[in-house]
Amino acid sequence: MVRPVTIVMLLALFWLTACGGVGVASNEVITAPAMGAMPEARSERATAIESAGSAAGGAASGESSTQAQYGLRMVIMNASLVVEVASVDQAEAQLRNSVNRLGGYTLYARATGEGENKTSYVTFRVPVEHFDRFLTDVEGIAERVIRREVRGEDVTEEYVDLEARLRNLEASRDRIAALLARANTVEETLRINQALTEIQGQIEHLQGRMRYLEQNAAYSTIDIELRPLPPAPEPSQTIWPTWEPGKVWSEQLALLATFGYTLLNALIVIVVWTPVWIIPAFLVVWLWRHWQRGRQSEQVRS
Repeated sequence: MVRPVTIVMLLALFWLTACGGVGVASNEVITAPAMGAMPEARSERATAIESAGSAAGGAASGESSTQAQYGLRMVIMNASLVVEVASVDQAEAQLRNSVNRLGGYTLYARATGEGENKTSYVTFRVPVEHFDRFLTDVEGIAERVIRREVRGEDVTEEYVDLEARLRNLEASRDRIAALLARANTVEETLRINQALTEIQGQIEHLQGRMRYLEQNAAYSTIDIELRPLPPAPEPSQTIWPTWEPGKVWSEQLALLATFGYTLLNALIVIVVWTPVWIIPAFLVVWLWRHWQRGRQSEQVRS
């Protein structure tokens, strides 16, 4: 029969384990592995970073590998490119063939416009060892690279921390499972089984996060925007001046006629307004002459 002291120790162990557990984001979809597959899954995770390093060493003698730049580090590589191509449809088909040849796949595709104005947005997932090679293929089919951005996220520290937490949780699970085998009452069995279920849930959360990191480190995400080439500007043509004497003659005659019409219009205006300006003009002339005669008379007397 299990003693009360044993139950108290079990509850204390479960409380300490629950405080050290870490979950993943709620938006991640996690598939829990079977109980029998856990030792094998743990051994695969334990060698994941080492296999990445050996793959990088093998690639150093052949084609360029992104993993070779980071050694044993676990790095998630992503890239974003905006390029101009002669034919958007043809360039997209070439990129799909290149991705299939390298062991990747198309994750997203969208197109806007039609014909020569068509623009395509495509997202590819490519094995990280072919990351640089695929970028070279993209730049090879591009007439002009407008923007190229490469991003790397080092998740080695997080992965190692998750692995250590997972080992502690698995050890606690094994100890709780041993206590469950020695339980004699139904109440003790239910209590221990509940603790075992909760710690198993934490283990599955950690395993899901680790699988997420492994998959994203193994396959790089590359976003590509394919734009059509802008139309080439038309070549400028030299325009030689032409001499048209008949046109010049007619234009000058028109100007002369316009000048004559202007003079005639001014004369008509003067004649029409004669009653207005003739009397003041006559008065001014009469006063001027009267003043001149008076001045001459004064000079004769003196």
